[in-house]
Parts: sequence; C-alpha cells; structure tokens
Amino acid sequence: MSRYDILMRLHGEISLVIANLNEEEADDNVKTLNQLSNEGEVYYKQLTLEEKGSKASVQQFTHNPVSAITHHDTLS
Repeated sequence: MSRYDILMRLHGEISLVIANLNEEEADDNVKTLNQLSNEGEVYYKQLTLEEKGSKASVQQFTHNPVSAITHHDTLS
C-alpha cells in the first residue's frame, strides 16, 4: 500500500504538513488545504521504501522536494 506526505510551498520554502497518509487521505487533504489557503501550493508525494522507514529521509526531502513530487493541485 502506497503512503504519501503532504507538503506546502510558500514564499520559496517547503514545509511538511502531514506525513504518512494513504492516497485518498492525501488527495482529500490537498484539496481542502488548497481551498483554505490563499497563498502557496500544497502538494503530495509518494513515499519511497527508504522514506517509509526513516524520518531522516523525510526531513532531508523537505529541503529539496521538487524532483520527488508526483502530484500537485494548484490554487484556482
């Protein structure tokens, strides 16, 4: 079963918002967060096997996430 993290990009900074969700939870939360936020973009990305077992990998990812993002919804 795939797991996902939700990230937010605001003013060039990437922050981990919610970690380790299933795909439906991630998709629902991204849509809701984008509706509530009038700035930035909220993304979700699929965790790799390494990231599933290591918080250090997730923390490292938050500093350089762009290449690993697999899906994003933009503000409308």
